[in-house]
Amino acid sequence: MKTVFKLIALGALAGAVITGISAAATESSETVKNNAVDYSNVVFALPNEVLDRMEAKTFESSDGVNLPYRIYYSPAYDAEDKENGAMLFVFLHGSGGRGNDNIKQISDQVATVNYMVSDSAIEAFGHIPYVIIAPQCAEGAQWVESPWAQGSYDAEDVPMSPQLNAVYELILKTLDADNIDKSNVMLGGISMGGYGTWDLAVRHPELFNAIFPICGSGDPTKAEAIKDLKIWTFHSDNDASVPVQGTRDMVAALENVGADVKYTEFTGKGHNAWRPAMDEVKDPYLLQWLFDDCRNYQVKVLTTEGDELLESVESFRKGDEFKVEFEPSEGFIPESLFVNGEEVEFITDDSGAVYYECVVEGDTEINAVFVKEEVSTEESSAAENKTEEKQGGLSTPAKIGIVAGVAAILGTVVGIIATKKKGKKQ
Repeated sequence: MKTVFKLIALGALAGAVITGISAAATESSETVKNNAVDYSNVVFALPNEVLDRMEAKTFESSDGVNLPYRIYYSPAYDAEDKENGAMLFVFLHGSGGRGNDNIKQISDQVATVNYMVSDSAIEAFGHIPYVIIAPQCAEGAQWVESPWAQGSYDAEDVPMSPQLNAVYELILKTLDADNIDKSNVMLGGISMGGYGTWDLAVRHPELFNAIFPICGSGDPTKAEAIKDLKIWTFHSDNDASVPVQGTRDMVAALENVGADVKYTEFTGKGHNAWRPAMDEVKDPYLLQWLFDDCRNYQVKVLTTEGDELLESVESFRKGDEFKVEFEPSEGFIPESLFVNGEEVEFITDDSGAVYYECVVEGDTEINAVFVKEEVSTEESSAAENKTEEKQGGLSTPAKIGIVAGVAAILGTVVGIIATKKKGKKQ
């Protein structure tokens, strides 16, 4: 059996109507709209609340860096439910959060993590399994060892810092130890953490689905490495700590390589761009963008032929257009197509191939069922004779005729011999 996928990620097509979308997919889309989260109701939790909900741990990297960090598991997280891996959010704090108390990375700035563990966040999207890790950089160290006032830098001249390498190794450990969906890993940070976000992403883009660096800077020459990530970056035009030009340089470089990048530049907000990034920007909100727009969904494709079942799973962002073509084995014909358990219409051609397309709105299972093609008695007999001809050279009737002919010839010969013997005796 051969199943051929034609998968096209066009992005930004959520809500679009395309020819061939099934009624089931349309109903699913309406359900999403009717149950949309009101992200304006998501407010931050005070640092003490966050600390109470995040477990304090320490990680030691391969080169001996002791990295304090906090970790949070949402109410929906289930370590045993391998079908529902959690989203992973990694948050890098700014310079004021440095130390070894495993507290200041939370208490120094009311940033993204304070919103994501709040009561209102649990109410809004607590049904989604997700994990947050918030590491703490050592006092006097930096996520990226480049002067903040400089802005853009050359990553070739600035090796990955021991602190950021420890974060990288912590992420790998978390992916291995916990029930994480590796296609849904988000990285973000503010100020010094904005630098760390750009730097870690360009060095290890394979790890992440989306990044949200806030008032940081990076290496614009590395834009190609992260062009396939979803990116939303923020800065204020009058930032006196980290020059806004650094973010502008990254955005320009990303746009030049065709990246999916969003940029919001505030007017007169100074260095603190993280609070307005969370509170003031709407349609979408930053959290809405992270949980809805950036989230990858699983599309499971099943092909059933008799007792044989083939399965393949791919990840797509919400709004991506998904197309699939099923080509049956010889002797099988299409019987039905199911999407999330409901039978839907499909398109086929003379070869028996089945085509289906939709816009991904959530986790989706598509099952094409093929059955053995029935043949008539005459066709079956003809096929049997054809097989016999291939195997023995002749069909059964032909073989019977030959045997009868040989028997007749032998009878004639025996008769002639017998007549001659009788004549001699006389």
